[in-house]
Amino acid sequence: MNKIFYFLIALILTSFSAFAQNQTFQLKVQTSPKLNGKIYLNYQYGYEKITDSAILKNGKSELKGTIKDISLAQLYFLPEGHPYVANKKELDQKSLYLEKGIVLFQADDLLKNARVNKSTLNKEFDIYSTKLSDIRAEVGKAQSAKSFNLEQRKANDAKYQEVMVEMREQLYQFINDHPSSYFSVVAINDIITSRMDMDRIEKAYNSLAPKVQKSKGGMALGEFIEREQRTKVGTMAMDFTQNDVNDKAVKLSDFRGKYILIDFWASWCVPCRVENPHLVKAYSQYKDKNFTILSVSLDNPGKKQDWLDAIAKDGLIWNHVSDLQGWKNEAAVMYGIKGVPASFLIDPSGKIIAKRLRGNEVVEKLKEILD
Repeated sequence: MNKIFYFLIALILTSFSAFAQNQTFQLKVQTSPKLNGKIYLNYQYGYEKITDSAILKNGKSELKGTIKDISLAQLYFLPEGHPYVANKKELDQKSLYLEKGIVLFQADDLLKNARVNKSTLNKEFDIYSTKLSDIRAEVGKAQSAKSFNLEQRKANDAKYQEVMVEMREQLYQFINDHPSSYFSVVAINDIITSRMDMDRIEKAYNSLAPKVQKSKGGMALGEFIEREQRTKVGTMAMDFTQNDVNDKAVKLSDFRGKYILIDFWASWCVPCRVENPHLVKAYSQYKDKNFTILSVSLDNPGKKQDWLDAIAKDGLIWNHVSDLQGWKNEAAVMYGIKGVPASFLIDPSGKIIAKRLRGNEVVEKLKEILD
């Protein structure tokens, strides 16, 4: 599995923690009696990274420590005489969660084949990891497949989309089978990173056990779903007012009667700047067909000139507004913006008809509607 996946799980599981004070863990390791050497344990104490070690003799060892929250850790083994190395990719290792109390780590041979007993959390982690390991390998393979041949690239993209559909179904199945598992929140967050069916995601969230929904991670997910449902396709776009580049108040509702793309961006956002040529193309093709753009900048206080310079440099000749409050931009908060670029296509009645359009998708959608 990739680092992003582990980071996501660590982030979410940390938010599940019901305690904020120090807690003591005891990790008991039992492996093959033939193994002698040293084991190393990497984990987090709050924001501090800890590396601990202990002698493994006749396959047995024990480590104790203190954690502030549930902590994702890596345990790895170095045989006798093996030098300590920074690059541990080829070493015998396994990921596990440290939590209050005793965690029993048992392996008949290698650490990577170990069972983590006396820990419901680790059992769920193993089920979740194992269930998705093969499909994640396929996703990685599809993502890494590169070709300068256009037809081959199309085939690779089609395969990637096919694998992603399969992965989402696996995730939904895990959620259905484990409504009381905190990893079902991890699964829903994994689905959210790809193309989303918010109604289905909300249904999956509602199927979770109350204790999971009431965890910090569960409540954060619930808040996200609520924001997304307020801006889902088919709902009326929420009105807002911000000043334009000349400090004149502009309302979203001022454009009622037109197709309008709300574009959340910022001068400092590289992906936004990469996206801008696609918006220029869409605007130039459809500005005379009852279409316009309203760009909302998430530039920071005191950075108005940066905002103006980016508009001029990228040739963005449509309407621009901002309150220059960065991520606290009032419209961005209202629309639940957590990353830019982000966009919403609004029809003449004020209804959201598409969102998260990237690249040539804006032109394709307008072509479908207006041509």
